[in-house]
Amino acid sequence: MTLAEIALMLKRDRVNFNKEKPLSSWSKSVLLIDVLSKEELLFESLGQCINFLKSKGFSASQTTLAKRLNTDLSYKGYICKTVNNK
Repeated sequence: MTLAEIALMLKRDRVNFNKEKPLSSWSKSVLLIDVLSKEELLFESLGQCINFLKSKGFSASQTTLAKRLNTDLSYKGYICKTVNNK
């Protein structure tokens, strides 16, 4: 391989890696479990989870949601869990 080919390969790899990595090292995936139906919804971040709750008409707060993570306390009718990213 030439140096130019290696550089192009690394550039493509960086683009793919940057699409899949979390926005910050603090980002965590969130699993919402509906208390009534037990339906599970997976979100890549707290922000996406909050956007979903707001789209349902709830006045959701990222701070409050973060406090409810992994506590088994219901928040807006959902149990909130963090998911370990690989």
